[in-house]
Amino acid sequence: MSNHTQLCADLGEQVKEVDLSLSRIPGTKYWQVFLTPSGRSLVSEHGVDKSLELEWLDPDSLKLKQTWNAPDGMFYQTGNDYVPLDDGVLVTLRDSQLGTCEVKFDDFNGARTVSYRSSTRCQTSAQALDNATFYVIEGNELNLIKRDGSILIRQSIKKGEFADVICPSADGNRLAIAFVALRGGSEFFDVNSHQVLKRIQVYDIPSRRVVFTLENKGVDLQSVSDFGLSPDGSQLVVLRGGIVETYSALVSSNSLLGTS
Repeated sequence: MSNHTQLCADLGEQVKEVDLSLSRIPGTKYWQVFLTPSGRSLVSEHGVDKSLELEWLDPDSLKLKQTWNAPDGMFYQTGNDYVPLDDGVLVTLRDSQLGTCEVKFDDFNGARTVSYRSSTRCQTSAQALDNATFYVIEGNELNLIKRDGSILIRQSIKKGEFADVICPSADGNRLAIAFVALRGGSEFFDVNSHQVLKRIQVYDIPSRRVVFTLENKGVDLQSVSDFGLSPDGSQLVVLRGGIVETYSALVSSNSLLGTS
């Protein structure tokens, strides 16, 4: 893999290139590149041994804007993770022995504030919807949380199911969530179970309620390979059996608008 990030225009024409090996960590290895929730920055990750450095780059010029260094070994502990934001880093710390998790925000000045603390095990690390909002799955609950710690949505998940894919609308006002269950499998015969899509629900964040559900009522959900929301969240777009289907998310369920 190349130690360069290329900024490309339409048709793949290269516009800019930056050498990622010029990190301040000696012997650094390029790992991956992120995009912040607003799209205002590219974030490159550098690491070697137990050191980790993030660099915020201007997406137009690829000039360095900010850097952040993680405490040594923080992300080499199982369960710990991070998400780069425009103004800092959202850090998830999970204690596998105590079964607890904590979500913190680190700004570029080194200040750390606790956004969420749980006494029970978190199934996933915190994932950002925007710079001010994130979600975390804790036990059988999906929690949508503001960075100040206030909870916007606390949604129970049915026993035997889990939230597999969560897709926000571009305006940040709605979420589409795919709920799946595990079926089949045998430990005795060494056969793995497989995921079965149960439903896709659209949540309206301001009103804190489910506004649309796509479920197995005349729709074969097992042929769904991808889905997403329109920018304002008013439509659910589903790729099913090689056909793009559009559903109105302004009504309660399974209202097909068209296919392509």
